[in-house]
Amino acid sequence: MEVSKQLLGSIITRGPASDVYRFGIRRLLDATTFNTFINGYCTSGEIDKMFNLTMEIKSVEISVNKVTYNTLINVLCKCGCEEEAKEMMKTMTIQDFCLNFVTYTTLVTHFVKKCTFNRVIALHDYMILKGVGFDQKTYDTIVTPLL
Repeated sequence: MEVSKQLLGSIITRGPASDVYRFGIRRLLDATTFNTFINGYCTSGEIDKMFNLTMEIKSVEISVNKVTYNTLINVLCKCGCEEEAKEMMKTMTIQDFCLNFVTYTTLVTHFVKKCTFNRVIALHDYMILKGVGFDQKTYDTIVTPLL
């Protein structure tokens, strides 16, 4: 991860976004690249760096996507920042991102660990209302802690 961080830093520090485009570096910087680093920072517990990188994305004119938001929501849930995760979901909705199975499964996983059973069931019912499909893993996530 350390070498990857150095490479990313080198790419970003080449200059303002206009220089990034002019020198053809733009093709190296896309949402997938940033999502990979965001996930890496999350995995290694470097939450501050993850959020700083999210701000950096905007400075190089890269649009965040559903994967970016889902990763951030996952981290917020893991950190116990439920309200911030809800705000992130509102931001997704405002920016016309459709909340998907991954988004809701992240919340189900968090709710099962941290919330009352009634909140888990309320989220389940809300997902059904929104037309979000379920798979066996989601049901297992909800039911297993109750056994």
